[in-house]
Amino acid sequence: MRQCQAAQRPLQAVPWEHNVHSPLTSARPFLPCPDISGTSFRFSCTFELRTPFFSGRDRAGREKVSGDHRTDIPNNHLCRDWISGNPLAKAGAWKRLFRTCWPEEQEREKDRLFGPEDEDMTVERNSDKARKGELKFRHALFPLNSTDTALIAPRDPESGKVTHGPITYEVVNKESRCELLIDYLPKAITPEKAEHILKNLFLAARAIGKHEATIGGKSGIWGRIHLAACSVRTGPDLPRTITTCIPSLEPSR
Repeated sequence: MRQCQAAQRPLQAVPWEHNVHSPLTSARPFLPCPDISGTSFRFSCTFELRTPFFSGRDRAGREKVSGDHRTDIPNNHLCRDWISGNPLAKAGAWKRLFRTCWPEEQEREKDRLFGPEDEDMTVERNSDKARKGELKFRHALFPLNSTDTALIAPRDPESGKVTHGPITYEVVNKESRCELLIDYLPKAITPEKAEHILKNLFLAARAIGKHEATIGGKSGIWGRIHLAACSVRTGPDLPRTITTCIPSLEPSR
């Protein structure tokens, strides 16, 4: 009888703020590493922030309030993972960066890997952009204890003058790291083709880090990233020597 009464008790939702001081500061504490099958592979990149990162409106999709309230921190939260509460950089932003750094002469391959580029996408369809193509990008998560606040002074793009008072943003501190996961799940592929795609992924990641591209905010000052490490997990139908063309990559099963 006691067990039945305990089972009927409603579950209490715990807001992500209660997890901020958790000792689990890893960016992906609850994500098990799946088995990679066939000729698929998982490419992992670790990027480090050179400058603080902010992401605009929060993960719940709440719009910023117009008027004086838009400068308050409740209206300028970081985007966060719904389950763990970790700050994140959205998959779609990473996908655009990698597509930009892909070899220009391989336009047909771009459409197959990243999906057709459509500049006229509506907001409703925008959430599906990260799921198109054979390359599946994941949100990159930052540690829970990597956040702070910063004051940002909006400037007119033409005059360069500050147009109104500073805005308080929640940001991820510089030197914080995030892990980006890219899954390649083709229908059929040869080891040679997989090696070609893997090499281009690495070259694109290195180009992003070399030029310190920006992620998140639209300003070129915020969210500059640098490539810190990368690795790959391959399926059983791909040889372990597939990464020999890239000395920096070490295969792991």
